[in-house]
Amino acid sequence: LASLLGGEAGVDSTPGTGSRFWFTARLARPADTGMPLPASAKSPGPVLAMPIEPLSPDLRAEALAILGDLDGLLAVDDMRAAGVLRANAEPLRRAVGKEALACLGAAVDIFDFATARTLTRQLLESVRAA
Repeated sequence: LASLLGGEAGVDSTPGTGSRFWFTARLARPADTGMPLPASAKSPGPVLAMPIEPLSPDLRAEALAILGDLDGLLAVDDMRAAGVLRANAEPLRRAVGKEALACLGAAVDIFDFATARTLTRQLLESVRAA
C-alpha cells in the first residue's frame, strides 16, 4: 500500500526492546483534491453558524446521543469516529443539515480531531437549543 502511495514501509526491531513499524506516503493536500478544508485551515478557530430548525423529540434525542458518542471518541483521537460519523450520517444530516455534516466529515476524514471535536460540541449546543 505504501508503495502505491509513492512511499515506503519498514520496521526497525531490536530484540528485547521492541519494534517500530513505519511508512511514508505522498498524499495530496485537501485543496488539491477539491475536498473542503476544515474551518481551522481557513480561520483562527472553527465556527459553524447555522440555524437548526425545530427537531422532533426522537430526532433530537438520536442526534444528541450520536454527537455525544462522537465527542467521546474525538476526545481520545479514536479512529472509530469516522465509522460512527458515516454510520449515522442520515440522522445527523436531518438534524444539523448537510453543510454542517460536510464540515464535520472533512475534519474527521483528515484526522483533524481537535477541529472535529470543536465542531461536534458546537453541534451539540445547537441541537440542545433546537
